[in-house]
Amino acid sequence: MPKRVLLIMPTLYEGVGDNRIADYCPPLSLGYLAASLQAAGHEARVFDTQGRDERLPALLTEYSPDVVGLSCMTTAYPAFARTVRLIRKDAGFDGLLVGGGPHLMLEPRKTLAQLPLDVLVVTEGERILPQLVSRGPSPDIAGLYLPSGFTAPASALADLDSLPFPAHEEFEHDLYSSAYYPLMPMRGCPYQCSYCSSKWLWGNRVRTRSPENVAREMQHVYERLGFDSFIMYADTFVTSKRWIREFADLVAGLP
Repeated sequence: MPKRVLLIMPTLYEGVGDNRIADYCPPLSLGYLAASLQAAGHEARVFDTQGRDERLPALLTEYSPDVVGLSCMTTAYPAFARTVRLIRKDAGFDGLLVGGGPHLMLEPRKTLAQLPLDVLVVTEGERILPQLVSRGPSPDIAGLYLPSGFTAPASALADLDSLPFPAHEEFEHDLYSSAYYPLMPMRGCPYQCSYCSSKWLWGNRVRTRSPENVAREMQHVYERLGFDSFIMYADTFVTSKRWIREFADLVAGLP
């Protein structure tokens, strides 16, 4: 049965300007999750909070989601915690409340002990979240952290070209200051930097989309949204000279 899902990015930074401090680009990870949910037959919307916490109760009433998912980075944990409590306690949301993101992958037990979340997605969510939404929290779904602990480990996505393009239409594009549109051409990093969560989030093997797939997304974004400048979300964009050359040749031929 199709479900309605609301994906939320809590305010990343606070205390600057009018308190609407946002990332300068849309939350690409939530766009990927929304697209994967839609491809699985569910309805999905994205809300980038940006200091607009007061809008959440009305949004929950209007959209009436079955599932709410929130992403969290360590630097944004206080805002994440406040938003989770607002949704569950102040707004009275009684559906499935799901957490994900880098911080929760590293501190799942503490997070579930501190906050009224039902389940955490502790690896790449594009394949896992549609299963969770369809079936509910289950020990049979790999890549989850339940109140009883971890389920089975989930393998990394091997074929990134199989993912749908992010649900670009779900973003409020006028909220962002960047003239560059984000793309994620690859995932993973072979290095072991102690200060970085990439190895936990994406793994130590670099997995690339094909140059053709990335070029098609650029063309798609240009035709749909009008962006002709892009920023690459990749820890290791220049790892493969061959990939770069093939990609540059394709981009040079775009209209």
